[in-house]
Amino acid sequence: MWSALAVGALALIWWRIFDGGVGLGDVALLAVIAAFTGWWSWAAAWGGVTLGFVLAASAAGVARWRARVPVEYVPLGPWLLVGCWAAVVLAVIS
Repeated sequence: MWSALAVGALALIWWRIFDGGVGLGDVALLAVIAAFTGWWSWAAAWGGVTLGFVLAASAAGVARWRARVPVEYVPLGPWLLVGCWAAVVLAVIS
């Protein structure tokens, strides 16, 4: 559960400092993902969150590269959930 507190606090600080980067829904989802994956290990919690951010950044890059009109917003939540799923699968396998 400490992973949820740590990730949630960092996400809340990020939301507060960089206005418009993430929403409060993303902050809450990050805390839930960290609590869920934190049952396996800290590595699973941080790996799931990091993988979600990497996937979201990759999706934003591809969307921006392929679009003729610049893409200003890519939802973060679905990519965080994919990262969480991958972290859980990797934690269960290993």
